[in-house]
Amino acid sequence: MENYSENCAYGDDEEEVHPDQVRHEAEMDKRNELIERVADLDFTQQEIADIVELDRSIVSRILNGD
Repeated sequence: MENYSENCAYGDDEEEVHPDQVRHEAEMDKRNELIERVADLDFTQQEIADIVELDRSIVSRILNGD
């Protein structure tokens, strides 16, 4: 039964949950949300890129949903 509850919560045994990966994805989601909010304030993509220390092309891809 213990194994069953773990599988229901996190997927099957083959799919391991890595805390560092989860943390990284959460940070990226938060960063992308910040980029979208700042873009709504009429900052240029280059200004946003400078703020978050990314290349402007990456900011562009985030804003375009690529």
